[in-house]
Amino acid sequence: MIDWTDPHILLSQAASLQKMTLVFSGIYFYEFTSSLPYDWEVLKRLRGRPTTLVGNSLYLLCRYLALMTSICSCLLTSGYTTISCQGLLKAYSFSAVFGIASASSLLFVRAGIIWKWNRWVVVLLSPFLAAIYASAIRTVVVFTSTYDPSIGQCTLNSAIQDRAISVAVFCGDLTLLAFILIGLRKGWREVRKFPLWSILWNQGLLYFALAVMVEAPLMVFLLLNLNEVMNAMFVVPAVVMMAAGSTRFYRILTQYGGRAESR
Repeated sequence: MIDWTDPHILLSQAASLQKMTLVFSGIYFYEFTSSLPYDWEVLKRLRGRPTTLVGNSLYLLCRYLALMTSICSCLLTSGYTTISCQGLLKAYSFSAVFGIASASSLLFVRAGIIWKWNRWVVVLLSPFLAAIYASAIRTVVVFTSTYDPSIGQCTLNSAIQDRAISVAVFCGDLTLLAFILIGLRKGWREVRKFPLWSILWNQGLLYFALAVMVEAPLMVFLLLNLNEVMNAMFVVPAVVMMAAGSTRFYRILTQYGGRAESR
């Protein structure tokens, strides 16, 4: 049986964490730079209807917080002794938890639009979003870190604090996605023959699969609490993939809407 606290195991896992962090950060850097022209278009039209303004603001917030997470995570695993671990980890935890909360907020807006902002649906879904933001604030407040010369990195003892937000995000996202899919099946029956319905439906299914693939491992390993390295192993992949997925889906949807209006 594996001794998850063995120093050799921890060093091996720390090396794996560093590689995984660099790989997923690199993926996000490519995703970020490849869609910068769209960001400029969004910045030029940060006006209009409140729903559009909120959607565009959440889109930009999600993208740039995920970028901040990727940069901070690369610095955290770099081993530079001149870096303030406490300050850097605060920036990392802030950008990570609020980046993924912004992705969930985009889902909330989509669910609200699909249900035509039905007050009972909004009342039912709002506590899930509130729980995500409350646990995000708590995570940032309680996170601490110091430099450990034995591993050449900042300590990850506070990674277990991500447990609350991982559960909140997983439950919240699946609930929001369930309402999105139910709303499309129930309230949009008359428009199923149009491409917009297919886009929304397919995106809902893809997002559901993405949430299960990247959020479930993070939540499970945090609940198991094997060691501090495994607790942090899936944080960056979850933030990067959920941010990339939600913002890409948003771009596809708004670009389709723009083409439809220009016809």
